[in-house]
Formats: sequence, structure tokens, C-alpha cells
Amino acid sequence: MLMAAVISYNISDSAAELSVVGHAAYGPPGANIVCASVSLLLQTLIYTVEGFLDLDVGYVVAEGASRVS
Repeated sequence: MLMAAVISYNISDSAAELSVVGHAAYGPPGANIVCASVSLLLQTLIYTVEGFLDLDVGYVVAEGASRVS
């Protein structure tokens, strides 16, 4: 399975969501630098929005599927 990212934005309530699903198939599980990089960027996004912008973020970070809203 390849990795896919989807960004959606609802104009009526100014809500945005970022979903990432799959694996990059770049290396074996536990040693895949592409998947690790995407996970790092998603977690940095969550911490930045919550910590610096003081906004509530809904998120699920799991193996193979993550969502930030």
C-alpha cells in the first residue's frame, strides 16, 4: 500500500482536516524513514497548533492511519 494524504476544508465552519493513510513502502517496518518523517511532521503540527496557537486539536495518531482536525 502506498501513502496517501488528504486535506479537506469546510468553508461554512472554517474546519480543516488532514488525513494520512498507508505506508510509504520505502523500507521495512520500523526502519522506514519516509513514514517516520511524515509521523514527525504530523506530531509537530499538533504540538505547534496546541502549544503556540493555543487551539484545541482533535487527532488520532496510529500505525498506518493518522488524522488531525
